[in-house]
Amino acid sequence: MYSWPRSNLRSPECRLPSYFFNTHSRYRCIWKPSFGSERVVIYRRAAEKAVPEAYREYWRNVESSVRRNRARLPEYVKSILLGPSDHLPRVSGALSGGGLRASFVGAGILNALDGRNQTSASRGTGGLLQAMDYLTGLSGGACLVMSMSQANFPGIYDLTLGSITDETEGWLADMDFVADFGKSHFLRHQVVVDFRLSSEPKALAGFDVTLGDIYSRILAYHFVSGTTRDNFFDPQAEHGLEQSLSDLATQESIRSYSQPFPIITSVAESPGQGPIVQRGDAVPLSNNQYEFNMYESGSWDPNLASFIDTAYLGSSLENGNRLKQKDA
Repeated sequence: MYSWPRSNLRSPECRLPSYFFNTHSRYRCIWKPSFGSERVVIYRRAAEKAVPEAYREYWRNVESSVRRNRARLPEYVKSILLGPSDHLPRVSGALSGGGLRASFVGAGILNALDGRNQTSASRGTGGLLQAMDYLTGLSGGACLVMSMSQANFPGIYDLTLGSITDETEGWLADMDFVADFGKSHFLRHQVVVDFRLSSEPKALAGFDVTLGDIYSRILAYHFVSGTTRDNFFDPQAEHGLEQSLSDLATQESIRSYSQPFPIITSVAESPGQGPIVQRGDAVPLSNNQYEFNMYESGSWDPNLASFIDTAYLGSSLENGNRLKQKDA
């Protein structure tokens, strides 16, 4: 978790530049501000209006918890959490990778910080999640971040286990393609054929299709809303196929600034650097780290230092303009 003074980010020199990159000319950059970056700044400035009330609610939870234990908060805690809006701390969360275990561990942590959880609120930890500026995730942590965001930022119990007030059924973590069919039968089953067919538009657009694309479709059955126990093995159901990262901007919880700004991140592996070859060795620090959000995607690393509007990912660009043909 990260925290830094909110006022420090108001000066222009504290903001790093962001740029479009030109995919038509592979290594040539167009050095102009990314429209996605501008929207991120606009979003965060508007979201700051909701932060003071979030910190007031968090302070009330902390103060009530301390009083129940017959203690008293230091005065400086109150001055920090209830101070002027431009002096409030900026707090962001980072959720690690680690597969499904990381998703559930991260969910447990966020549940403890969620002001909507009465137990967390009474313990004095609930409410910090609502005060966060950004929430980032890697791998299994990214599954949690994106699952929460695309579901319109529900409570953790509703997200993971399903809601009793609507038709959502949670992550369905007990449902398993391989266990249900058996490995050999699974590889021959129609559902795998449908996974491959759903990746065909990417191949037709000229991009390589890998097992990662098929695996992402399997993950969508668990982490994207719309899949139920009744349609889990139905390849004709949507299972999140039509949803995209840039669509998150239409969520009500995004437009009302009631959820942290969601970001997912990844690190590139060069050919021959996979875990089987490395046997646990770390990915070199020189490899690019990428980040993706609903507005822009790219890397701050110096050897790329470029971003593109997320809505254009999978599209061909020429001189910064989108070419309509062969879009993935």
